[in-house]
Amino acid sequence: PTREGSIYRAMGSDKDVHLLVGANPIGIVWSEYPEINPRMRILALPILRRNKGWEALCYTPRGGRQNHGCTLYFSVVNDPDWHVSYKTYKDTVDHTGKPLVTDADIAADKRAGMSQDDADAEYSLSWDAAMPGAYYADEMRQAERDGRIRRVEYDPRVPVCTAWDLGRN
Repeated sequence: PTREGSIYRAMGSDKDVHLLVGANPIGIVWSEYPEINPRMRILALPILRRNKGWEALCYTPRGGRQNHGCTLYFSVVNDPDWHVSYKTYKDTVDHTGKPLVTDADIAADKRAGMSQDDADAEYSLSWDAAMPGAYYADEMRQAERDGRIRRVEYDPRVPVCTAWDLGRN
């Protein structure tokens, strides 16, 4: 409910991470959180805590498992103090039950230039969609489907040598 005298502000998060410091918000909606400098949220948390405030983080997994949105999601998904909702395009319908986005819509977006990885992240909320420009994304997806990426047991008493191209995490 709105109290008389409340002020609603729409603010950008692309310029200054200190934008909310001193603004004294009671509630914040972080739209497309992975696109925001995470420091901005960290600076706002004590303000929200003091104001007994709230935050809503609305986003798709842009950049997959390589961003702060993913880290936050997996750290709170089972936390009873958080409400977490994970809805793909198949889970979203209008008030009549009609899908908001169809397979045909996604196919049209891909014909218009959207990559498979962007479609997977945007519509299917894939944490594993490759980042734009990632090398070997299609090949890695195929290796995963083929079962060629997996844990391999080893004997720690035997020396092991590995070689990597493009790095690893």
